[in-house]
Amino acid sequence: MYKNVKILRAKEHGFYRYTPPQDFYFAKNINLIPITFSEVKSLCCSYPIIILEQNETPMLMLMVGREENNAIDDKGQCSLDYLPAFLRRYPFTLVADDESSDSLQIGFDLESGCFTSPDGVTLFDADGQASEALINARTLLETYHRETQVTTHILKRLKEQDILQPSQFNFKKEGEEDQKLAGFYIIDKKKLLEMDDALLLEAVKSGWMEMIELHLLSLKNLDKIV
Repeated sequence: MYKNVKILRAKEHGFYRYTPPQDFYFAKNINLIPITFSEVKSLCCSYPIIILEQNETPMLMLMVGREENNAIDDKGQCSLDYLPAFLRRYPFTLVADDESSDSLQIGFDLESGCFTSPDGVTLFDADGQASEALINARTLLETYHRETQVTTHILKRLKEQDILQPSQFNFKKEGEEDQKLAGFYIIDKKKLLEMDDALLLEAVKSGWMEMIELHLLSLKNLDKIV
């Protein structure tokens, strides 16, 4: 999705003007969208929500297609009633900066086409301070980052208890051979209910149970994929 990410610096990019994306073509080739625990409720009726591991880190993913994003049409319009923060933050993101003592800095996709119009809004004022548009972008990035960390913590706790179950979807379309989607996990509710009482209480009090129930409910949307 991101093609050429650069760290946003007032001295280098103070003259840039920002125009929000006018469509979602930038995400057309993405069939898995990372989401956070707080977004499950808004997305569980749209597409299946599964769990993938990347570098041994479990992540919640909205599966919006087999190979591309079925939620985005040929005109670049998105059919989702709720737009995940992963998409809303584009063309901005948080990246590591070796030249700074801060661990993460705001980055932007130089090739997004969002910084070429003279009619866009400024990102910095005359003193090099962040404009309102940039402050809003930073707030979204920080919220998404924070909620991603919470989501990772929840899934790691479930993984430690061996509650993430390897799974696959088997399907057949007319005129095609039998196929399967594999390599992902779903939550094993039976094992969940067999957890130690203290862990089960933690899950209930922390709101994990609702997320888990809605995750399992979302799997009924598989027909939108196949």
